[in-house]
Amino acid sequence: MQMFVLEWFKKRSSTARLWLISFAFWTFFGLTNFILSYFRHPASLPWWEDLFFQLLFWYLHVPALPIVYRLWKKFPVTAPHRIRHFIAHCFFSIVFVLVFGVMRVYFDALHPLHLMGTDPTAPFLQRYFAVMGGITIMFFDYWALLGAVLALDYYQRFREREKEAAELQLRTLQLETSLAKAQVQALRMQLNPHFLFNTLHSISALVREENKALAIRMIAGLGDLLRQTLQVNSQEVTLRQELDFLEKYLEIEQLRFQDRLNVKMMIDPDTVKATVPCLILQPLVENALRHGISKSAKASLIEIRASKENGNLILQVHDDGPGFPAQIKPSNGNSIGIANTQARLENLYHNAFRFQLENAEDGGALATISIPFISGS
Repeated sequence: MQMFVLEWFKKRSSTARLWLISFAFWTFFGLTNFILSYFRHPASLPWWEDLFFQLLFWYLHVPALPIVYRLWKKFPVTAPHRIRHFIAHCFFSIVFVLVFGVMRVYFDALHPLHLMGTDPTAPFLQRYFAVMGGITIMFFDYWALLGAVLALDYYQRFREREKEAAELQLRTLQLETSLAKAQVQALRMQLNPHFLFNTLHSISALVREENKALAIRMIAGLGDLLRQTLQVNSQEVTLRQELDFLEKYLEIEQLRFQDRLNVKMMIDPDTVKATVPCLILQPLVENALRHGISKSAKASLIEIRASKENGNLILQVHDDGPGFPAQIKPSNGNSIGIANTQARLENLYHNAFRFQLENAEDGGALATISIPFISGS
């Protein structure tokens, strides 16, 4: 019930909320004065009549808060008219006292007990000046209400600024997310043609060698591979899907290298449902083929490993080629595929990843990627 009332109250306009606050405050004040009056003069009036007049009297004050709020909005005591508006509020406070003095005189005439202590048969001005001595405190009430309005206005502006800041932060996060997705998509679109051109180059080499049967098989394999690529719309896939794609790619490369290429996959079964960036392994394998297997007649093995370690997914591609030359710093990477892999990992995982190219202890080159282990569908 309380939550319902709060939600209903929040949906009201600022003016309606002011009237409701003022009504609730003076109702409380009227009930309090009724209780005090009842115990002070228990037999003076029937309780319901006393309650009626007490509430009626204090309900005369209900318009005060909305009126003062309107005057503050119209004449805020702020630069550049601070002094002029302050003088205006001094005038308003005097009018406030005079108006409520008239209201109290008429109310006193209605009240059976004449609580203001005036003679209802006396002339109006006589009763008015008799009441005025008791209501000069209303002058200070005006400034108290003005202070309350100022605090309320400041609170509303503070909440509005908080809301605007939260909305701005949300829009910023949405833009950052959209930008990151666009950057990853751009990098992926750059990677696909790179991979395609390299494969077409291999096919053209087979055609020049008049190995048409092998070229046809490679074209068919490329068609299957491209079809699988176009079916993937997500930036991330499961490791199982990534390995399926990699197997299609390796089938094409094995046609080119024939019996010279051996692939060994050491995949922890617990990792196949982990999510990985789409086409994250292909450029690493391509780099191993290009700079490892192709550079040495003795090289023939590519190992692809996947394991889970301390909440991270570890992906490794190792070849038994000559490794990186001593004068080249391997961690930099200088191919489009390697550079894009680094950029994609930064966009997707920021600082929560590790990507390293190095010479393996047992020879050859080793590429390692470490990303947070997130289980997919």
